Amino acid sequence: MVRTACALVVAAGLSGCSPSATGGGATADCTTAVRFEGTVYLEGGSTTRDAVSLGQGEESSCADVGRDAVGTYFADDPAQVALWSLGGFDPAHAVAVREP
Repeated sequence: MVRTACALVVAAGLSGCSPSATGGGATADCTTAVRFEGTVYLEGGSTTRDAVSLGQGEESSCADVGRDAVGTYFADDPAQVALWSLGGFDPAHAVAVREP
């Protein structure tokens, strides 16, 4: 069982962009996100709750500087990350990844 994890919660959107101070490019914020069975989860904090292995999810990537800054996105072939189910929470609403 995992004792310390980053909790992720269901999300509707991923990121936003704004013009840079120089006006020549853009910046975008990146948020930790995973995709599991078609649902996107965004970072929602950390927990020490008991957790049970749930399976593999897709880890997001980040492009937060330059003309084509898109923020958080999922690559065509995203890295895989182990996901955990948190006691007391339906995995349809929250999952966790283990902190290093």
